[in-house]
Order: sequence, then C-alpha cells, then structure tokens
Amino acid sequence: MDKVPLVKETAFFEHHVREWLPNHPSKWVLIRGKDLEGFFETHAEAYRSGVQKYGNTPFLVRQVTEDGSTINIPALSTGLLHGRN
Repeated sequence: MDKVPLVKETAFFEHHVREWLPNHPSKWVLIRGKDLEGFFETHAEAYRSGVQKYGNTPFLVRQVTEDGSTINIPALSTGLLHGRN
C-alpha cells in the first residue's frame, strides 16, 4: 500500500481531467487506483457510491473543473447541514 494516500488517484485525475471537461463539466468523479468508477451530479452521490463499493478504504471524489478547484463542505454535501436562502 502507498505511504501517501490517493497519489495514484490524484495523478489519474490530473492526467484525464482535460478529456472529461467537454462532456462532464462540474460533475464529480469517483476514482480508485487507476480506475474511473463514474461521474455523478453531486459530491454526496459520488461519496455514497464509493462507500458502497469500497467501504472504509481510500478512494478519490473530485469535481471536474477547468482550474481544478472545488469547494467542498462535507457536512453540507452529506446532508448534516442544509443550505437555504
């Protein structure tokens, strides 16, 4: 097992993000090792799928964006908090 978690997943994401942008902008990806497990509408959907498939083992959930930045508030995306106007 790698000493630094998610190195393979992060490298895989960075290598492929430009090819995903045209068809999957702002989608969330689930990656384990060098395998793309799917695209999702929300962080919570991707995370739930990762937990169902892999349990308590490392996997990467990241948003497909032009600049690679994401805003992630886990309590909001998992339903612990609710954003309202």
